[in-house]
Amino acid sequence: MKKEDVEKILDAADEGFKVVGFGSFEDAVDHAYNFLQPLLQMMSVARSRESARQALLESADWSSEEVENAISLLPSVVYMIRRHLPQTISGIPHSPGGRPEALTETTKKQVCLEIGFLYTKGVLLRDAFKRLAKKYGVSERTIRRAWRDRASLQ
Repeated sequence: MKKEDVEKILDAADEGFKVVGFGSFEDAVDHAYNFLQPLLQMMSVARSRESARQALLESADWSSEEVENAISLLPSVVYMIRRHLPQTISGIPHSPGGRPEALTETTKKQVCLEIGFLYTKGVLLRDAFKRLAKKYGVSERTIRRAWRDRASLQ
């Protein structure tokens, strides 16, 4: 994979992680790992009904009360997970909907830099917009929007 493609993928991941409140890529991955690790360990032992049966047969004896608790708990695990996730789920915004943006944040920054460069060389803004629209394969209006919103790009 090309380095620039890798950077684009990581930038997109960062944007998604910021939406749900993680400060960095590492924070998000650590949180996901800590949350999923116990589940993955359990699933690695019980990859099939037969392997789950074997793991249970080899485990220490359970009291009848523990067996009854497991039997009553298992059908409702999905609902328990759902009950414990509302705080997390409520923090995630709804999908913005609509057509995806034609330019990524990184590309918008690049477009603005190029417009600024062309402007300092004496190119009129309208001509710079036309050139960059052609270069990036988007409409002139898309380029104008990126330029208009340049102050909000970080």
